[in-house]
Amino acid sequence: MNHSYINEVIKDIQDISYQVEHDFGKISIEQLNWKPGPYQWSIGQCLDHLMTTNRTYYPVFQNIIKGQYRPSLWQRMPVIPGILGKMIINASRPEYEKKSKTFSIFEPAPEPLTGRVLQDFQSHQSELIDFFTQLDQIENHARVISSPASRWIIYSLKDCLTLLAVHEKRHLKQALTVRRSVSFPAGK
Repeated sequence: MNHSYINEVIKDIQDISYQVEHDFGKISIEQLNWKPGPYQWSIGQCLDHLMTTNRTYYPVFQNIIKGQYRPSLWQRMPVIPGILGKMIINASRPEYEKKSKTFSIFEPAPEPLTGRVLQDFQSHQSELIDFFTQLDQIENHARVISSPASRWIIYSLKDCLTLLAVHEKRHLKQALTVRRSVSFPAGK
């Protein structure tokens, strides 16, 4: 690997894949779609949200890999990307207890989700790791990109990849909390 942090980020993604398979691989469709409350997500929606969010970055990743990425004037601003990157990563950590509403572009699919979401998630994780591996060959991970949610939210490619892994940890914790809920339906 050219960038040492990539090893850690890929390991995080692999660990999350394993834990999803281990903890949710045998749950029923009813359990997959069960929500603790009307404004809370099911396990399936947590996983779908991660896939939806990650995929919004794929066009940027592809342009960077192909050498076709051109930063905007805003993305060339000094200091701001570093501040925003650290702030968003910290707010996305699993231990950060404050809930936040997601941007509509990142919303999960409405229910009910099929059992395919678990297989789709595993395939998606492999796809994400493949992007990270290809991006590892790119020299400048300090290059700045915009969030797909808003061109005004900017951070480095390194912070972006770190953010995606941290974000997955946060929603894995959320899905595990759903599974541990007292009212969670019993398996058959």
